Amino acid sequence: MIRQLIAIATFLLFISSATAQLYVSNGATVYINTGASVVVQGNMTNSGSIAGAGTLFLNGTSLQTVDGTGSINNLTLNNAAGAVITNGAGNLQSIYGTLIVSSGNLATNDNLTIKSDMNGTASVGNSAGTISGNVSVERYLPNPGHRSWHLLSVNTSGQTIKQAWQENGGAIVAGIGTLVSSNLYNGSNGFDIASISSSILTHTQGGGSGPSWNYNLANTNSTSLSSNPGYMLFVRGDRTYTPANSPTTSATMLRSKGSLYQGTQPAVTVSATGSGYTLVGNPFASPIDLESVFAPVSTLNQNFYIWDATMTGNYGVGGFRVVQRNAANNYTATPSLGVTNDNTLHYIQSGQAFFLKATGTNASVVLNENSKTTGLSVVNPIVNTTGDQQIIANLMIINSGNIESLADGIRVRFDAGYMADLTDDIEKMGNFADNISSYREGKKLIVEQRPMIVSTDTIFLRLANTGIKDYRFRINTQDFVQTNVTAYLQDTYLNTNRVLDLSGAVDNIDFKVTSDAPSASPNRFRIVFALSGPLPVSITSIKAYQQVNDIAVEWKVSNQVNIKQFEIEKSTDGTNFSKVGTQTATGANGSDVTYNWLDVNTVAGDNFYRIRSMGIGGDTKYSSIVKVKIVKGNQSITVYPNPVINRTIAVQFTDMVKGVYQLRLINTIGQVVFTKHVTHSGGNASQTITLDKNISNGTYRLEIFNPDNTRTVRAIVISN
Repeated sequence: MIRQLIAIATFLLFISSATAQLYVSNGATVYINTGASVVVQGNMTNSGSIAGAGTLFLNGTSLQTVDGTGSINNLTLNNAAGAVITNGAGNLQSIYGTLIVSSGNLATNDNLTIKSDMNGTASVGNSAGTISGNVSVERYLPNPGHRSWHLLSVNTSGQTIKQAWQENGGAIVAGIGTLVSSNLYNGSNGFDIASISSSILTHTQGGGSGPSWNYNLANTNSTSLSSNPGYMLFVRGDRTYTPANSPTTSATMLRSKGSLYQGTQPAVTVSATGSGYTLVGNPFASPIDLESVFAPVSTLNQNFYIWDATMTGNYGVGGFRVVQRNAANNYTATPSLGVTNDNTLHYIQSGQAFFLKATGTNASVVLNENSKTTGLSVVNPIVNTTGDQQIIANLMIINSGNIESLADGIRVRFDAGYMADLTDDIEKMGNFADNISSYREGKKLIVEQRPMIVSTDTIFLRLANTGIKDYRFRINTQDFVQTNVTAYLQDTYLNTNRVLDLSGAVDNIDFKVTSDAPSASPNRFRIVFALSGPLPVSITSIKAYQQVNDIAVEWKVSNQVNIKQFEIEKSTDGTNFSKVGTQTATGANGSDVTYNWLDVNTVAGDNFYRIRSMGIGGDTKYSSIVKVKIVKGNQSITVYPNPVINRTIAVQFTDMVKGVYQLRLINTIGQVVFTKHVTHSGGNASQTITLDKNISNGTYRLEIFNPDNTRTVRAIVISN
């Protein structure tokens, strides 16, 4: 009996001869350090644990047997005669690290599990040998904090969807399986419960724009799990979580049992038709390296899509990320947070499906044992790489407590080698909830790849499927070195312009979508660029003219490009000007616009005006100067007749400014017995006011408050 055996890094322990056995009893542990090995040439009984980062080798010359109900971290079979896991009652061996069959055949007798838990997922590495018999493959799905979709592949053949992910409808065990629902539920077609729509989707390959999901899977009790390369599965949690206890969720572990996919797999035809993508599943119980796929196939687009269950949207269900291959072993994901480099983006996890697209002609993709890798990356990578100049715009949802969650994002890349048309761009694959894309030439894009900025330019942002909630843009640059460019975020709903920091710092711009429909307008936002230098705007004319006591100022603008606002400046001597008004620039870039402004605070004599145009980069330009001379008479307010007859008062305005005037009638003890508001259009006019009949005869004080809150007081007598 071995209670505890430790093999250190520089030590090889041989259990040699055909008759010698390794025996690990229940509760005992063999710990193999990193770089160390235990080599067994005889049979083995393991009902305990063989742990550590080192490797257990089965290296006999005749058939070896493995008995017991234990666990092994890393196991390599290197025996041409093979090995067999005996089929005693309850016998089961579990792999927690890596299983490699470098030679021979490992017969499982249905007694082998490739484990997955919160600490990681085991894998079957590059193997020249074979594994026969059924294997149970687990895939742990951590709790993303919300119910979400998962884009999953299949590693085994032999079970139906119900037998695998629905645990064959058996007794519910916490932490295992998930409920699969459908609007087609009839009690006999395998679905667990009825729902408004199906919680498991298949995909129509290639063709039209974006993902083409099929919501009409007929059943799960006779549909083989391996009949599709992958599935979009809505996971509420384990099988204790139903629509009724929404929105709570949990981690769960999905498993399938059957023959492992091994060796060279049938070629997958990746479509070049239209703008659609082809769904490809990782068939192996192992990570694969997509570098081995992209490098030899020239007609593949150099990017792929993965689904990130941790991203949140209107319903918190996850979202797509696109991963671009910039060069060999150099990849970038969008959307992303931060500017961290990651060289693991080209690794696809066991149990993960992804989208590919071809250009020109269909591409043939073949996955084999050499596609497998020991490299790991998280299922949902959030990384950047260095390279060309970039602007990254992420859409965040602001939850209670000012907690952010990533909903979606785009990337815009600038390089002299990119084409000005859509040749180098990547189309957006729509999420189920909140979406952001850039929009150009009728296409929604997740990555725009543009030439360098050499003139004014605009990135038109497009929102979709937003909800009534608080949002935040996180906008930052990466390797952006153009010094002559100014950029700002324009909000056409609030009519605001926010200058963006192009030095690499993150701009956080909060906004709300409310019940006011324009706040959710798809084209509410855009990023506008301007080069430093003279404004292209031209104020073609400016004029001013008197309207009663006011002065109307009008100016016309030609070729209005990247103008933030206009400032109206006034002077009484034609030399010293001060700002008296502001007009926000309206109209599209390059348009001709007419603006109007009214000066209600004119002065007797000369009134000079000029217009100052303000560019988004802070640059300015002035119009010519215009003048209006006003000759004012004596301003007065007269009340007649006095004494008042028949409770009727006439108020004569002479050369008074326009506005609302308030009248108050006050008796001798200071009580206000009558009030009235009258609107005067300016200049000379008369207003007739009828007093209430219950106002008694006597002496009163009439107070008239002007629009500037100055007061005119008149004594009046009411005689009958």
